This record gives sequence, structure tokens and C-alpha cells, in this order.
Amino acid sequence: MFNEISTLFSGMTTPVLIFLIIGLLLLFIEELFLGTWIFGISGVIFTIVGIVLRVMVGDGSMIAQAVLLLVIQAILAGVGFLIVYWLSKKGWINHSWLVQGETAVNKDFSAGTADYGHLVGAEGIVFSYLRPIGKAEINGKLYDVNAGSVFIEEGAKVKVSAVEGVRISVVRIKEQN
Repeated sequence: MFNEISTLFSGMTTPVLIFLIIGLLLLFIEELFLGTWIFGISGVIFTIVGIVLRVMVGDGSMIAQAVLLLVIQAILAGVGFLIVYWLSKKGWINHSWLVQGETAVNKDFSAGTADYGHLVGAEGIVFSYLRPIGKAEINGKLYDVNAGSVFIEEGAKVKVSAVEGVRISVVRIKEQN
């Protein structure tokens, strides 16, 4: 085993080292910017090319050298992953220029969420039985509403008591006799 390791490193040429080092660096960059894939795939390709080049030189057992290089690269990539994981747990990566801290949309506004705040206090009529969720007509429009823990029959009068995001909460209006 030690003979294979010494043969592995003693017969390594400059192109082999360059491919293996670039492969490791690309894998490390992928670990920093998860989800980009281009760095990870490129790193794996560079690593495989480096291993193939090393095996083609032909000192010693080709299979043993290929397995050793794969194991060494996997260990180094794993150590890089652990370093990135540790740095992110400490918060050092989260506060660096590497991580985008803001979103493209203003945090107070999202075009995907309608604002139903103007409905608070508005009255309407239950369009479909509220069990406790159903539809009510408020200001001439149909809305999905929530009656909390009560059931309200179709045709009953309701009032909007609260709006939380897209959840419209209603309460039954007691009819005066």
C-alpha cells in the first residue's frame, strides 16, 4: 500500500497536478455557492481527467492508483465541505460578500400577495356554506374566507374581522329582530 502511494506521487506530472488542483478548487467553489452546478460538474470532470492522465503514465498498478486518487480527492473534498459547513455555522460565510443578503423584491411588498387589508370591517353574505372555510361575497366580489371554529350557513350575513396575508377571517353578524 505504501509502495503504491509513493509511486502515485513520485510519478505525477505537472499536467496531472494542475488538473487535480483545479478540480479540487472547483469543487470547493461549488461548496461555497451551492446550486450553481457548473463548478461542481467542472470539478468532477477536471478530477477525472487528472486521474486518467496519472493512470496513463503507467507506473505501478493502474487500478490501485486510480482508486487512491479517487479516495484522496474525496477526502479533500469532504474536508472542504466540513470547513464550509463549520464556517457557515459560525456565521462567517453568511456575513461575507459570497452570500446574497437581500432579495430582489422589497421586503414590505410582494407582487404575488394581494392586499386584503381594506376589507376589515366590510360586511358580506356567505355564498357557500362556511365549514369553517368557504366563499363569501364582500363588496360585490367573491372571496375565500375563514369563519374560525364555527360553521356558518349559506346566505348568512358576515363581517370581516381580520386579514392576515391572504387569510380573510369573518364573524357572523347577529340579525336584529
